[in-house]
Amino acid sequence: MDDLWQGVIGQEKIKKFFDSLFVSEHLPQGLIICGPKGTGKDFIAARFALQMNLWKGNLTARDFSHPFSQVSAKYVFALPRGKNEESFDDPYEKLTKDKIAEIREQIDLKNANPYLNMIIEGANEIKINSIRDIQKFLSYTSGTVYQKCVIISQAEGMNEEAQNSLLKQIEEPPEDTTFLLTTSNPAMLRETIRSRCWELSTTPFSEAEIAQILVQYFHVPFDTADTISRFSEGSLENASILLEKDLLGLKQNVIEFLRYALADRVNSAYTILSSLLQKEGEDSIYLLFKMICLWLADAEKYRYNSEHLFFEDFKDTFSKFYSRYKVNSFEPYIHEVENYVSLLKNNNINLNIVFFNLIHLLASIINKKYTPVL
Repeated sequence: MDDLWQGVIGQEKIKKFFDSLFVSEHLPQGLIICGPKGTGKDFIAARFALQMNLWKGNLTARDFSHPFSQVSAKYVFALPRGKNEESFDDPYEKLTKDKIAEIREQIDLKNANPYLNMIIEGANEIKINSIRDIQKFLSYTSGTVYQKCVIISQAEGMNEEAQNSLLKQIEEPPEDTTFLLTTSNPAMLRETIRSRCWELSTTPFSEAEIAQILVQYFHVPFDTADTISRFSEGSLENASILLEKDLLGLKQNVIEFLRYALADRVNSAYTILSSLLQKEGEDSIYLLFKMICLWLADAEKYRYNSEHLFFEDFKDTFSKFYSRYKVNSFEPYIHEVENYVSLLKNNNINLNIVFFNLIHLLASIINKKYTPVL
């Protein structure tokens, strides 16, 4: 059934599990697809919903091109609240025409790019109205030949009242109905809901998968996609943020910083880091540190093979370096910088101390003297 997953990148274990359900002809009434943010959980759920109806002979060509606007599936997600909205109102009833148009536009965009994260201003939680509205959808489709699906995106966004309402529906679902909940934080779902569902876990995408998605769905040039994939940590959410960053400019910052740091010009090197922090924030510092790791890795690789370098555009920096200096191995320095990257990511730490340690570490590649203060 591999052709049925065409266009769905990665997550092979989940695909195989879903395929096995069709072979066994046993479909669960509730499924929770959990995993890190940006791992394509909603697209997996939507395609599974389509394939359930293909299995029953009820699929049209339009369904594949509109995975989030299926006749047989209700897609539930966070919505803003309208003025004077009550919990028993239709979830769209009190919204303005402009807000409804914005929501429709986001759904259209997600149909065109199923890996897109919808952005709807003011949509902070899944309203109980939306959960109660599920009953209306199920009553409309009652008695149809469709295998009905309810997809609840980022289900952790349901408050207690909404989860209680959903629990009642999951406990006694109509015939031929499957609830599919996606979440990056299953612990925020009530245990009574989780106990009635099978749980499956997505995994972070590989760098190659991230690059493929960026090229195929976000229409990003391959070279840019390949660069972004190295820093996305397997998450499309991270990749989407990186699309807004000037990674080429950051590469140039790395080269300039290294020129000063390797020469032990502490003040000049520190000025680059502090200026970047002030202009772009800590995220860019984190990326710059990771790029430094890649420059060091490229420098290690260059002595044996000058092809397929991340800093291909700055290859001359390696030849100039080796013409002046002899370094037995860059591995210890890569390891130390990776430790700094981990500190930046996971701890509240004085950035000035990290900056000066990094500068002195890189200077020690040449002068061989380094005493860390961390």
